[in-house]
Amino acid sequence: VRCLAEKAGSYIFYHYIENVTKRKKLEIHNSELTEQLTVLVNSIPGAVQDIRIFPNGTELLYFNEVAATMFGYTLDEYPNLYKGGIKNAIHPEDTAKILEVTDSVLNGTSRSDTGSITFRHICKDASYRWVQMNAVILKREGDGVVVTTVMIDITEQKLQEQLLDQIVSLNYDIIAEIDALS
Repeated sequence: VRCLAEKAGSYIFYHYIENVTKRKKLEIHNSELTEQLTVLVNSIPGAVQDIRIFPNGTELLYFNEVAATMFGYTLDEYPNLYKGGIKNAIHPEDTAKILEVTDSVLNGTSRSDTGSITFRHICKDASYRWVQMNAVILKREGDGVVVTTVMIDITEQKLQEQLLDQIVSLNYDIIAEIDALS
């Protein structure tokens, strides 16, 4: 309400009324969708992250609670792991392949906007957990990209694969010794 003019005790007021029903319905719907998405993301049995990757580093934009706890970090500690770059979260032997994938995404030579890679992620106690990371590029921003990733802990699977490899190797050794004796 605004007074436009006054003359001899008479006033002219300007009233502006806007119907905000549609906007309010959209806000409520948006809130409901946000809540549903939060429940969905928190129910995924893996780490969900949004990461901005640019030539000089990375920035962790979002992560769910599992992302921190899966590796032994608190919610306050986990983002600090990425401040010096993504390589701080990765086993030194896996860094080259991660940086190669990151470079191909940044320079546009990646064959797809989605990808999957297996690597070892560092834990707070300095141990490592094997993860399968699936990623999708959400958007390109200047010389960088924003990706959403889901990391599933596959440490037990990797340990079983290593054990199986050892058993197969041992079997070959036994067969070779038996052949040598005959």
